Amino acid sequence: CRSLFENHKPLLSVALATSLLRAEGKLDDADLRFLLHGSPVEIKKGLPNPTDFLTKQTWNQVLGLALLPAFERFEQHFANAVDEWKRWLEHPEPEKHAMPGVGPDTTLTPFQQLLPMRVLRLDRLTQSITQFVITTLGESFVHPPAFELRNAFKDSTNLTPFIFILSPGSDPVGEVINLSVELHCHKKLEITSLGQGQGAKAERMIEDAMSRGGWVLLCNCHLAESWMPELERICEGIGASCHRDFRMWLTAAPSA
Repeated sequence: CRSLFENHKPLLSVALATSLLRAEGKLDDADLRFLLHGSPVEIKKGLPNPTDFLTKQTWNQVLGLALLPAFERFEQHFANAVDEWKRWLEHPEPEKHAMPGVGPDTTLTPFQQLLPMRVLRLDRLTQSITQFVITTLGESFVHPPAFELRNAFKDSTNLTPFIFILSPGSDPVGEVINLSVELHCHKKLEITSLGQGQGAKAERMIEDAMSRGGWVLLCNCHLAESWMPELERICEGIGASCHRDFRMWLTAAPSA
């Protein structure tokens, strides 16, 4: 997970969980499509909205859900238990409470339980998906370990640069400096901030560090966009002659 943004990690966990269920034949593609897209068309024939608290659009999604095999006649069962559904809908955390039955003798899988939540309480779908991932894969897949630079360093080589994507409040420069002190490499660390006219200086720093096993930290690569092709050429040219202790560190703002 080191190369993922924090808000992308839950998406990876969901992708893993659904792929596993599909491979085991436990997830219907129609159910997955409904979670992703809902009912894409207006359903003109069907039971009229029996409530005063669901919008026309939401009731259309209820009718669309009822077209799935696991939710056959769901709209009728909903209409027969309107008061129960209203109490469930009004709960601030409905995912922590059993929803009214969708029909007699119907047992929903953990994934299928997400679909009524998507239709009726979209604002709580993220929390429901988190519980689905825990049930399917385990707690560790929703609480990934915190990033530790030293552990990442142990897995690194002299051939591949580290790239830090800058975000508000982050301080990769400080982390690199602290790590260099911890590993007694601070005397070999060279730092420069890229910008207009700094490319030649950075290239000399890299060549020197590659020969003697130093560290080079190039900050704000996004400010030297025109020099990035040259940096790419340098990185691709790192070979067996490069000192094994050489490390290159880069920081850059995310692209728009």
